[in-house]
Amino acid sequence: MGHLASYLHDFSERRDLGGRTAKRLFATMVTALEAADRDMDALGQTLAAQQAQLDALRETLAAFEEAQAALRTRIETLETAQAETAGQLPPLYEAIGAESPIRQNLETLNVNMRANNAALDTLREDTTAMRAKLVGLERAVQRRPAEAAVSSEAAPAAPATVPAGTDYDTIDYFDFENHFRGSIEHIREAQRIYLPYFRDKKHVLDIGCGRGEFLSLLKDEGIPAEGIDLYEPYADHCTLEGLTVRCGDGIAYLASLAPGSVDGIFAGQVIEHLTTGQILALCRTAFEKLAPGGVLILETPNPRSLAVYTNAFYLDPSHVKPVHPLTMQYLLQKEGFKDVQLLFPEQSRPPQRIPALDGAPEAFNEAMQTVSDTLYGAQDYAVIAVR
Repeated sequence: MGHLASYLHDFSERRDLGGRTAKRLFATMVTALEAADRDMDALGQTLAAQQAQLDALRETLAAFEEAQAALRTRIETLETAQAETAGQLPPLYEAIGAESPIRQNLETLNVNMRANNAALDTLREDTTAMRAKLVGLERAVQRRPAEAAVSSEAAPAAPATVPAGTDYDTIDYFDFENHFRGSIEHIREAQRIYLPYFRDKKHVLDIGCGRGEFLSLLKDEGIPAEGIDLYEPYADHCTLEGLTVRCGDGIAYLASLAPGSVDGIFAGQVIEHLTTGQILALCRTAFEKLAPGGVLILETPNPRSLAVYTNAFYLDPSHVKPVHPLTMQYLLQKEGFKDVQLLFPEQSRPPQRIPALDGAPEAFNEAMQTVSDTLYGAQDYAVIAVR
């Protein structure tokens, strides 16, 4: 029991007139202060548990980074050896024959190296996610005393009838992306095709920047850029990587900027998470804030390819609905954008194809090509609009 609560309790327990009066006056206050003491004790226990979790996470992260460094050293040694012998392998293969145990051992070594590279990529992604979680947990521990102080002064709130939060709060979205979207390096390479549209730009905004793949490409090219994402662990990760990123609503942040203050906007895999009203607001706000000649690129899953539904779209529980490319082209043209183009990246196509039949009528093969494109077309498209 706190000092004030203890004093009031003791005073009200006196049997004289003052004690009886105090009991009537202070009974509710004593009860409230005792409840506050219990809440503070519970908060202290929670903070202690979070601190223990934080310490354990730091130890795990240190072990991850140590394992990553050891694996990187091992792979660099193997890569050096492979580079030194690369030119000697073809004639060596010919000399020793296909069935030679030596050749089989060399081929096994190459397979193991590829496996090691894949393991290193996985370890790197896990370490990245762990670092972001550590930052978030440290922030939560720092916030709790301040939140407790505010809540102790406020009136008791009614219990929530609906759980608060979004899809990003209910799952570990960082780990989810690492598992299903692909490695950061893979996405960087896929998004490299958009770089030419942002050459010579002075202020590019990446809305829904995620793990910072496109921002890092812009940074490598010396293109000034900043990012924003609703998911705080992504913002933490990007900041740790030296990128300029804030956590918040991208459309609201864009609306807060001065007209003409940005000359490039990129939103990769974002609009499928938005409602129709939000998409319209994004188009309108982008037109208002872009400088003349500025470019807007929106990349999203392609609903004209049926493979996108079986392979990707419904994997992500935060997706709202697919957006047809002609719809996006229409909306941007109506908003006032000029030169609105559609791009269907070849690298997003699945590997399957329906082959043409030798000797079949040309009309049949053309029809089957249409079927093949419908089934196995590019799984992403980008709409590119100039202000």
